[in-house]
Amino acid sequence: MNTSPSDSRFRTPVIHWLLAVAVPLIAFALRIQLLELIGLISPFILFFPAVVFCAWLGGLSSGLLASLVSSGLSWLLLRNAHAGRFV
Repeated sequence: MNTSPSDSRFRTPVIHWLLAVAVPLIAFALRIQLLELIGLISPFILFFPAVVFCAWLGGLSSGLLASLVSSGLSWLLLRNAHAGRFV
């Protein structure tokens, strides 16, 4: 039995879309943890690799979904960090 990542059960669009939501959420959680260390100097630093990874793995639709999720989360990060809610 072939269980490599190129197996067809790992290539379904639903898994790619779930990853396109989960990976930016993980990047957001890491970014909040790093907020005290690096501040708001580069708020998108972890979202760029998350979007690139999702686009590489799932294609255009996953990359666009990851971009939308990342932009919403970065807006939330900037809004709440300026208000002092994450610090």
